[in-house]
Amino acid sequence: MSIPKQKLYELIDEIPDNETDKAVVVIEDFIKNIKKSRLSTLYSEPIKVEGTVEVPSREERNER
Repeated sequence: MSIPKQKLYELIDEIPDNETDKAVVVIEDFIKNIKKSRLSTLYSEPIKVEGTVEVPSREERNER
């Protein structure tokens, strides 16, 4: 499901000023749950790689 960001902004504008703290908590919880479910999916369906996987050193990653 995808909605234009403008719709999200319109919904945010509808939140009364005295309720913004509650709305932020609800949105943060929603995002955390999304991340958890994506992580769970990754662990339940791991990516299989054939061959050797080379992980660059920290210095090489920092150079990028």
